Amino acid sequence: MAHWMRNPAPESRARRRPRESAGRRLILAFGLAAGLMSPAGVLAQGSNHTGGPGHESSDGGHEHHRHHGDEATNGVDAAARLEALRSRAARAIDPVLLLDTAGAEVALPDGNVWVMTFFYGTCREVCPILLRNLATVAGRFGPEERRGVRFGAITFDPARDGPEELARLATAHGLQGAGRKILTGKPADIAHLTEAFGFSFKPDDRGGFDHVNLLAVMDGKGRTVRHFYGLTPDTLQVVRAVRNAAHNSLPEAIRR
Repeated sequence: MAHWMRNPAPESRARRRPRESAGRRLILAFGLAAGLMSPAGVLAQGSNHTGGPGHESSDGGHEHHRHHGDEATNGVDAAARLEALRSRAARAIDPVLLLDTAGAEVALPDGNVWVMTFFYGTCREVCPILLRNLATVAGRFGPEERRGVRFGAITFDPARDGPEELARLATAHGLQGAGRKILTGKPADIAHLTEAFGFSFKPDDRGGFDHVNLLAVMDGKGRTVRHFYGLTPDTLQVVRAVRNAAHNSLPEAIRR
């Protein structure tokens, strides 16, 4: 159980609200300044976001999830973070080879639009939510739309997440077939992808990891075009972002 999660002392809603507003302002600032989200999209994400300080977890508890915006309050220069986001949005990932649960190679980028999330297998609380979110988005696409769209969940703990565990998770969370894949790969390739997609994690003191909660949309050229941080992304906005990326990935003559 590690996902930028803390267990603070109980406090009233009145005391939590100022921090919640500050967290949302950071989400807006990063998303808008980086040019990764439209103003409407950022506002919608902020209103549903469970990843910021002071937000209750989606199961109604009082555990708090931290996200990238909080790094500015923990010694990370905000301007540097914004510049990094702009840079990531403008450049494609380096080519990598991953493996799916059947051991088949998956090359990225591959011309398809990908919706990506990151997880680790021994996470029992937050990561299953991320996997279900991915499956929910995938379920919004019919056979025709799925032709140019893929849905991937990448383990960032490949040393411990073996083929049997990944296959079990794929079955449990509806991430088999229809362009849905749970993926693993070499640590260096996964490190490159986590950085490219705007995902970060670090070991905690319980044998797991603290990590951000993310769905990201990558276009056919390997560029990350949208980030959805938090445990309750607006599914319709994610679907809209995927459709836009798929349309923009078509040859110009066809788009006309």
